[in-house]
Amino acid sequence: DAAHSTNHAVAGYMLARSWGLKPAVAQAIRFHHDPAFFDATSSGDTLVAQNLMALGVLAEHIVASFVGFPDDAYWSLLGPRALEFLGMSAEELAEKQSDICDDLAEMQGIRQ
Repeated sequence: DAAHSTNHAVAGYMLARSWGLKPAVAQAIRFHHDPAFFDATSSGDTLVAQNLMALGVLAEHIVASFVGFPDDAYWSLLGPRALEFLGMSAEELAEKQSDICDDLAEMQGIRQ
């Protein structure tokens, strides 16, 4: 990142914009590792981007759990902020996570 003054989030943002994706999608890509983005004024495209980012954080956590990977540094950094932003408790997430992991396991069984 420092050596090239860029990172995958910036490149992804630029691709999203060049492909004509909605500004909120591009913003979510650009800031998906930045916990301070949850502090931005929540209106319009920014609110949509914050919700997309929070959804991505939770989805990554759930999939990591499903495949047996430990939480990474980004979960420690972003997980609590995403939950707070969404107004979701850790207990609510655990319940959703259990349901989704059950659904994923069922889908795997269907495909095999």
